[in-house]
Amino acid sequence: MLRSMTGFVQERYRKDNLVIFLTIKSFNSRALDIYLKVNLPYAEVEKKTLQLIREFIKRGRIECFVNIFSQKNEQVEIILNKPAIKKVADELKDAGVEMNSLFINLSEIPGVININPSQSLLVNDILSFIENSIKKGLRKLIREKEKEGKEMEKEIMRMIGNVERLTEKIEGRGGYQINKIKSKMKKTLRLLKNLEKVGKITEEGIFTILRKIDITEEIVRIKTHIKEFKKCLEKEEPVGKKMEFLALEIQREATSILSKSEDEKISTFAVQIKDFIEKIKEQLRNIE
Repeated sequence: MLRSMTGFVQERYRKDNLVIFLTIKSFNSRALDIYLKVNLPYAEVEKKTLQLIREFIKRGRIECFVNIFSQKNEQVEIILNKPAIKKVADELKDAGVEMNSLFINLSEIPGVININPSQSLLVNDILSFIENSIKKGLRKLIREKEKEGKEMEKEIMRMIGNVERLTEKIEGRGGYQINKIKSKMKKTLRLLKNLEKVGKITEEGIFTILRKIDITEEIVRIKTHIKEFKKCLEKEEPVGKKMEFLALEIQREATSILSKSEDEKISTFAVQIKDFIEKIKEQLRNIE
């Protein structure tokens, strides 16, 4: 099942006096890029949230905001380093600066003010609740991404079906192209023989040229890539990168057919394949 790379979730979870506001935004990106903001200096929560995001999501830009509040106003403990504050005041006094006339953000001075999570929020059952809340939010995000991916899958399958039909049409014209070139070259060879200018041109030389314009291998490879492409849709894990690679390979084979083509219809079919693949690639840029 395909997953879109875009999604948005905003949820509120509550347990007793603890409330969690969770916002997760997902955007297109070629790799996994995570921005995480937790409103408290909660290293353990930050570490676990990053781990969970990497488990659930493999590709895209993720912006996650976790805001934890206690209705008892006990989410943080503020510890003032009084000796450090006194030293700052003494230094300013020695410099002739009046404290009343100067605004100082003490929180920006290292070691002066320490803000720590309240110990009452660090117990295991609270940490487990926070973890489970983040998991719920991520699961909802995945459902949203899969819902959008399902609609995109329909369009991608429609276009890859067109590529498959065009490939069959090219295959049906392949023999016609060979016979057409073979007949034309035999006529040229007979004309040269009549003019006694045949030189080193031989039947074997003609078949060497024919092998160079044979498109059988390209057709076989396109069919193989299409099979692998369809198999990707049956997998549970993210397959966007692999499908992009397969689409690019199909496009290369169509380009090779176009360069070898001596038949107007084959050229037209190959150009149409390239156009469909370009549209598929645009869709795949939003697939995880």
